[in-house]
Amino acid sequence: MLTSRAPRRTRSPVTAPVPVYRLALDGVSLPARAARATTAEVCRRWGLAELVDTAKLVVSELVTNAVEHADAGRTPAATAGAPGAVLTLAVTGTSVLVEVADPDPRAPIVRQPGLWDEGGRGMMLVATESASWGWEPRDGGKVVWATLALPAAPQRRAAPRRTRTARARPGRRRAGSPAGRAA
Repeated sequence: MLTSRAPRRTRSPVTAPVPVYRLALDGVSLPARAARATTAEVCRRWGLAELVDTAKLVVSELVTNAVEHADAGRTPAATAGAPGAVLTLAVTGTSVLVEVADPDPRAPIVRQPGLWDEGGRGMMLVATESASWGWEPRDGGKVVWATLALPAAPQRRAAPRRTRTARARPGRRRAGSPAGRAA
């Protein structure tokens, strides 16, 4: 099984005030499910219904990784009272930013799972479905982020010019037409 780390440690692309939504996943039962439902609602509220399916997939994979791997290798004393995963959604000028913060400082790994492997495809899906992704250390843990390109604005076509032409209907004679004049 081949593995590789994230392409590089990079800073999250948000630098200016933008619409932001945060969801703390501490103590939430079924956190990936809650994150998917919240993501769908927020995308629709922001008028981005076209991104709902892709956003839900990316969020689901990032949250699942954060929840499954956040406490691996840490003692119960180290995890007691530690903040859990936090989902952040933000709209930038050209994309939707999805961030998931968790207390695990280890870098995410993109795996190349075998054909019959049941897991290991999460970060590969994130890399495939997002315009870009990366991670950065933050507050003793890390933030894994992905950007989803905003759908292109619908182009307005000039309405076809309609010219009215008088057409005779079959079986009807129009006043003033040669067929309607008395002989």
